[in-house]
Order: sequence, then C-alpha cells, then structure tokens
Amino acid sequence: MKKDEKWKNLISKFLKEFLSFFMPELYKQIDFDKGYEFLDGELNRIKIKSKSKNRRTDKLVKVYLRDGTEK
Repeated sequence: MKKDEKWKNLISKFLKEFLSFFMPELYKQIDFDKGYEFLDGELNRIKIKSKSKNRRTDKLVKVYLRDGTEK
C-alpha cells in the first residue's frame, strides 16, 4: 500500500472528523444529514493545469450545504 493510500483511507473513514478539525468553517456549512458521496472515479476526468507536475487532487467529495446547494 502506498503511503498516501493510508491517508486517503483515513479521510474516507473519518471525513466528518477530518473536516471538523482541519476545515471547521467548511464543516459548519455542510448538512451531513443529507449524506455525502466520494467521487474518486471522477478524478480521472479532471485535469488541473499547474506548473508543478506533482500537484494533484486525491479525494473528491460531493456534499450538500445547509443552504441547499450541492458542492
């Protein structure tokens, strides 16, 4: 298992706790009662233009905000 795979697994298992600790303002905006969905398969379709060749997105999560929007 790659080193970052363990990190990804932890985020998947403890998303709410991760966001609460690292992104508390975002955490407050999310309506967890509506659920959330990991869209890891969608990452293959996203291309990020960057000068750094090492930059990439590792986790993509669809959430519902308290204002009713989907992000």
